[in-house]
Amino acid sequence: MMLRTVLRRGLRLIALALVVVVALIGVLAAAFRLQFTGAPAGWAMSTGNDALWLGHM
Repeated sequence: MMLRTVLRRGLRLIALALVVVVALIGVLAAAFRLQFTGAPAGWAMSTGNDALWLGHM
């Protein structure tokens, strides 16, 4: 009887920890998604001549 109670509490604690981790990952993913929405800033856009391409034979 005591062992069953301890196991249930342990499983509940593990389940709660997993829920917290999944929630944190979801919040971080949403924050990154919101951060990279919209038009890019002027400094982040290409000017069309900002790369040097080297060829080889």
